[in-house]
Amino acid sequence: MPTTSISVKSSNIAQAEYTIEKKELIITFLSGSRYRYDNVDATTWTLFQIAKSQGVFYNENIKNNKKFPSTKLDSVGGLSSVLKQQSEKNGKTVESKPIHLLSRDFHQLKKS
Repeated sequence: MPTTSISVKSSNIAQAEYTIEKKELIITFLSGSRYRYDNVDATTWTLFQIAKSQGVFYNENIKNNKKFPSTKLDSVGGLSSVLKQQSEKNGKTVESKPIHLLSRDFHQLKKS
């Protein structure tokens, strides 16, 4: 099934993936935690993508919403682990930095 994935510019969310056939949204946080939300309609996914702030939209419309039951998935090892994997794949070096700079680097690596 085709899945749409976007990198998110957020102080808390790293990535979001959506499978329209399953109505399934997977949010990966900068901490590495991952949650799956079920019954997420395409309209909610579209609104999430175009929101001025995906973090605010998530907190106000998805998180703790009984319409979208959630399941905690296996973590991906946190932002530093994701950055390391991305940098190795892209042949770039990532140094240890404060979280707001790591987040910026993560988004830059995802684009490259």
